[in-house]
Formats: sequence, C-alpha cells, structure tokens
Amino acid sequence: MKTYRVAVAGATGAALLAWFVQRERRGAEPVLPAAALRNRALLAANLGSVMVSFTGFAIPLLTPYYLVRIGGHNAASMGLLLATATAGLFAASTAAPRVVRLWGQRHAILLGAAMVALAQFAIALWTLTPAAPPLIALIAALVLHGAGIGLFQVSYTDYVVASLPYENRGVAGGLTLLTRTTGVIIAAVVLSSGFEWSESRHLAAGVAATAAFHAAFGTVFWSTAVLLAGLVMLAWVWPARRAVSTRGS
Repeated sequence: MKTYRVAVAGATGAALLAWFVQRERRGAEPVLPAAALRNRALLAANLGSVMVSFTGFAIPLLTPYYLVRIGGHNAASMGLLLATATAGLFAASTAAPRVVRLWGQRHAILLGAAMVALAQFAIALWTLTPAAPPLIALIAALVLHGAGIGLFQVSYTDYVVASLPYENRGVAGGLTLLTRTTGVIIAAVVLSSGFEWSESRHLAAGVAATAAFHAAFGTVFWSTAVLLAGLVMLAWVWPARRAVSTRGS
C-alpha cells in the first residue's frame, strides 16, 4: 500500500510539472522567461541542484540513527558530530566566491557536487565493517559533505541569478529554493521507502535487527553515491558550449 501511494504521488507530481511547463510556454507573462525554459545549461544546473539535494539529504535523514545505533553515541555527541557538517558548509560557502572567480562557475559547481558524491562514498565505506569507523573518519566524511553542499549551493545560485534578467532576480532566488526543496522532498519519500524495503528484506531473511539496519544503510549510501558520481561524470563531458559560463559574475 505504501509503495502504491508513493507511485501515485510521483505520477501526480510529474503530471502537474508537465502542466506547469506547458502553461509557462503558452502564458503571456510566464513566471519563468521562455528563454530560461529553452536554456539547456540552466535546466541542467537546476536538475543538478535537485539531485545534489536528493542524494545529500540521505545524511541528515539516516546518519543520526547510524551514529546512535552503530556508533553508540548519545544525543549530545551525535548532535556535535552532525554539527561538523554545518561547519564544513559555512567554511566552503565563505570560500566559494573565490573558487568561482579562480575556476569559473561550471568547475565550482561540479567540484561541489563531486565532493558530495565523495562524502556519500566515504559514508558507504562505514558499512564494510560491523562496527563504526574511527571518530576521525566520521568527522571527515561529514565535513566533506557540508563543504560540498556549501560550495555547490553558492556556485549554483550565482549561476542561476546571473542567467536571468535583472527583473527576474526574485524568480531566480525562488528557483534555487524550489530545486533544493524538491530534492529534499523526493529524498524523504524515496530514500525512506528504499531503506525500509531493504531493511525489511533482511529482517525477513532472519538477519538480526542491527545487522539489517546496517545493510539497509549501506544500500542507500552506495546507491546515492553511484548515482551522483555518475551524474557528475556525465556533466563533466557535457559540451562546453552548453555548459555554464567558465567565469563567475
């Protein structure tokens, strides 16, 4: 029944999105300029934001439970560990304008997404042993995740805002929030369902509860890591003439 509801919600969302795009194309004063809807590089950047938010949300969604159940942390120490990701985010956000100026928007965006993918792989590696890894490994993965999110969001926002006319700068800001929220909402549904499905299969096979959680946790993170890494590699070979500008605004 739950899978059915997820499928219905997904189909409804896709239909509404198609209706919105069609309405935007025909409207006299669309929310998004027609040029923006035809801009493949802009569409790719927005899709990238959805996917980075989708894959990255696996960390705040599932990692707290891992730190408590597998790592043996209490609520206070678990919260402090998760805060290291926020520290990485703030540090990278501060450095992002300089990275954009030195390497360009496209490279900064791809670097941020690649860092998130590497963090996903690093967390997936935690599941190769039944016990939690050393504290330094936990912190390194979480800091890398936060830094990747910070660099990506600033670089992506810089590109989207610069891509639209001045009178549409408010729309640009809303667009960046929309893509991030869309990715998070999809992740909350899909990743939760995938985790529960994997865990229930292991439990049905007679696997102990902790081991079943451990296996399902690994399934989610290996999947999100491979997905995002694949998208980053695909974006890297995207023709330069369709890519975002090589210099920040």
